[in-house]
Amino acid sequence: NTLGAEAKQFALLCEHNIEALWRRRAWAIVQGRAGADAAAVASGTGLGVAAALAGLRVPREDVIPNDPEPVNQERTLAQSLTERMQAHSHWL
Repeated sequence: NTLGAEAKQFALLCEHNIEALWRRRAWAIVQGRAGADAAAVASGTGLGVAAALAGLRVPREDVIPNDPEPVNQERTLAQSLTERMQAHSHWL
């Protein structure tokens, strides 16, 4: 049971680390610290403050289920993380 909990915690930590990549970039845009992004926004090719705020408003999923029944996942952790990275690649 402990190994299962550790595996779930590891998966959640990986998801949080991946999320932190684009959330950090979005927060830098909101704070006005993203110098290269400011030029891209001015030229119309970058993401603005509104898009950054929308990305930051997406709630983080930080719940590890306590259900004794194992969750049947069709995707591996690597596939799930890859999909999340591709969905937010415009922030990277």
